Amino acid sequence: MTENKTVENLLDHSSAIEKEMVTFYCRMRRIFSHMPEAEELWTRLRDDEITHIIQLDQIKESLSPDQLAAPADRSMIEQAERVLKFMDPERWEEIGDLDDAVELANAYENSEANRIFSFLAERYIARADRKKFIEAIINEHLERLISLPAGIDASEARKRIPAKKIQL
Repeated sequence: MTENKTVENLLDHSSAIEKEMVTFYCRMRRIFSHMPEAEELWTRLRDDEITHIIQLDQIKESLSPDQLAAPADRSMIEQAERVLKFMDPERWEEIGDLDDAVELANAYENSEANRIFSFLAERYIARADRKKFIEAIINEHLERLISLPAGIDASEARKRIPAKKIQL
């Protein structure tokens, strides 16, 4: 599947990952809308993913046609493809409580997705201040799942918050 190995393809794969994360967080926001702290968490994570998409678009726009057509790092393309396969929306149907949702979000966030995003920023952003900005975005985003709000910071508490069943 790695036949398209250009930098543009890698950016497109990375954007697809981020868009799938937006969809996931929107879904989690809906099924936990009865819990304000959880709803706020999913909203903030969704907003972070939108920022990631904007940053990827800005990287893409900053590159010349030759840069976009250049061969991409094969291992990054393969990682992106693995992440996209891993992010199977059918798994979302198995979420029974807030703890399940947080665990899956952590699995997604600690997959290779952020490594790919960091790689793209490091490789294709020339300005040091922009690189630091991207690093701060990623760190702040991951911190949201590490430092959960009071009331949902413990696994046992999250297990007591059921997921609402919603129509798709």
